[in-house]
Amino acid sequence: MLHAKSERILVISLLLCGFLNQGSPIAQITTNVTNQTNPAIYSMTVVWEDDRNGNYDIYGLNLVTGEEIQVTTNVDNQYDPEIYGDTVVWMDERNGNVDIYGVNLVTSEEFQITADPNDQINPAIYDNFVVWEDFRNGNWDIYGFNLLTREEFQITTNESSQKSPAIYSNFVVWSDFRNGNWDVYGLNLVTSEEFQITTDAADQTNPVVYDNYVVWEDSRNGNPDIYGYSLDMGQEFQITTDANPQENPAIYSNFVIWEDLRNGNYDIYGVNLQTLQETQIETDPALQRDPAIYEGIIIWEDSRNLNYDIYSYGYTLPEVSTFTVTVAVKDSDGNPVSKASITLGPYTGVTDETGVAVISVEPGTYTLVVTAPGFQEDTQLIEIGENRTIDVTLTGESTEPSKFTVEVAVQDASGNPVQGAVVVLTGPATYTAPTDILGNAVLTEVVTGTYTLTVSHPDYGTYTDSAFNVNTATTTTVVLNRGMGFIHGTVYWDTTATPARNVTVQIYDQITNILEKSVKTDSEGRFIAEVPKPKKYSIVVEGFPEQKQIEITPADSLDTGEVMLILDSQSGVQGLVKDHSGEEIAGASVVISENSQPIAQGTTDSSGVFSIKVKPGTYTLEVSVPDYQSFIQPFSVSYKKVYDFGIIALKEKPRIQIEIQEENPPTDEEVTKPSPSKSVMIPVLITLTVCIAVVLVVIVREKNRSDLVKTAVISVFTGIIAIILMWILFQIG
Repeated sequence: MLHAKSERILVISLLLCGFLNQGSPIAQITTNVTNQTNPAIYSMTVVWEDDRNGNYDIYGLNLVTGEEIQVTTNVDNQYDPEIYGDTVVWMDERNGNVDIYGVNLVTSEEFQITADPNDQINPAIYDNFVVWEDFRNGNWDIYGFNLLTREEFQITTNESSQKSPAIYSNFVVWSDFRNGNWDVYGLNLVTSEEFQITTDAADQTNPVVYDNYVVWEDSRNGNPDIYGYSLDMGQEFQITTDANPQENPAIYSNFVIWEDLRNGNYDIYGVNLQTLQETQIETDPALQRDPAIYEGIIIWEDSRNLNYDIYSYGYTLPEVSTFTVTVAVKDSDGNPVSKASITLGPYTGVTDETGVAVISVEPGTYTLVVTAPGFQEDTQLIEIGENRTIDVTLTGESTEPSKFTVEVAVQDASGNPVQGAVVVLTGPATYTAPTDILGNAVLTEVVTGTYTLTVSHPDYGTYTDSAFNVNTATTTTVVLNRGMGFIHGTVYWDTTATPARNVTVQIYDQITNILEKSVKTDSEGRFIAEVPKPKKYSIVVEGFPEQKQIEITPADSLDTGEVMLILDSQSGVQGLVKDHSGEEIAGASVVISENSQPIAQGTTDSSGVFSIKVKPGTYTLEVSVPDYQSFIQPFSVSYKKVYDFGIIALKEKPRIQIEIQEENPPTDEEVTKPSPSKSVMIPVLITLTVCIAVVLVVIVREKNRSDLVKTAVISVFTGIIAIILMWILFQIG
């Protein structure tokens, strides 16, 4: 008797084989005229990214009821959805970086899973676990989140990049660059045991896992093939052998599907791992890509209607009574109005370049609201009981806008004029003109505003500029190339806050590894390269081969397909701080400034050593310690270089001694008057001696006693006066 799980796998395999052998019907899941891409499926619910509202939103469809739902409504981009049970997760740009968000389809509760300011991309989900790529550590790591406990955890810690995670049960797998190429690694979430699955020197990317099997895209044979690995047996096996590329595998039970280029376009192929029977699932000559599978249902994105829709195999949509409403919008002069917003009850749409929007609605009475920039709103009540075409004429706003002439010169890559190209301006109004024999088209009376400029020719590609401003007479030149596309994007150092200026971006043919184009980034880190389609390319920034990006597809215009490369600059500054005696100084403050503004800081360790990571540029280093003179010196560092200051010897600050004076002056009693100097006393003694001598001479010679007394008194008095004068002079002097 078979185990219950084995019985389920056998039933699913038989269902798939039955569908494929009996020609199970192809069903169109989405019908909106805009693009629906990147589908995912769980049970009877399909989700995808959708640009019908002018940005990318997440939409879904219940395959049982045929009811379509809008999962996200934020005006920023939400894309790359994954689903398990009632939970949908996706990448979200609403916070200025890329975060992971989720929603419960039953409760409609939306929740943020990641909040780190760096980018988190490529989510996958199984049961209560979500995993993704995370750039918070300066390289791409794999992180996870438990939806029950609301706990985040890091899965990989290797300093190289890890990308493209997938999860099933307790196993997480990813692509890992630690060996200098992309290998497939895995981790058991229960035991925390990490293991290497592939060891070939070529690149193995885009792994997926189901039960016992891991499958991936493998370039060891010079083109991408699909390979597999049995976790139970520890055995690797090749699934596809065709010489053309087979890419983007998906797996359910024993059935593996992929996109395949063997017929000159991408088709969906599959193989049963038990019978090894390979089958082509879709044969339409358009592009069928990004397949997903659940039990007996296979879904993919499909370009057969000149836009991307979601199609399915093994499923028939339920019959739903709907009618087609065509809304044709024109201005008062009869010109079609493009990009007009159409609201018909719960249904919405946007007019195309011909001013037409097509909406599928159920029977009922609705309010039709039509709005467009530069026009007054039009509202009317509409009864829908059959297919209808509704003509709407919009009245311009009262202010008469300025009008100008726009001249467009169209050339090929060699500078030759292209005759017969169709030049279209769509915006506040629509203007069309063909190019003449000189390759020139003249559009007159163009209303001022922002337009989408489209230039197309049957023998050339289509050029699109969605931000073409007309506010004066304008002349522009457009170069058309045969079968060419654009690879463009921005290169950053370490984070998206630091553009990598003037670095060389090398674009290689991914299959032949031949250099196709080499371009320099501008002052904002941006680059643009025009390359042939429909090949895939890899991008390498010169000097950083280990940080290569692969699977790059050229875009038809500069409005889509932007590539973002965040490089680990591997640059910084280091040094050893000592005092005058040669002793290491721990805890010294180290500050890095740019244009007098601090941009990084740190301290020396117990050995006096500091090491700080900075992006390439010119800075000023300041090392400071209390009681020491600061060390200040400019320096420059380039990528992949560490500026080494060597030993920085700090000098002690000079010590200043200050004598403190007495605050209170001494009193008069404390001051001892100076004694008369010797030079003053000598004249006083001479004067006194002369006076005495005069008195004695008078006494000896004078006979008359009265005259003697008189003369003596005068002499003594004269001497006293002389002594008093000498004392006064001494006091003054």
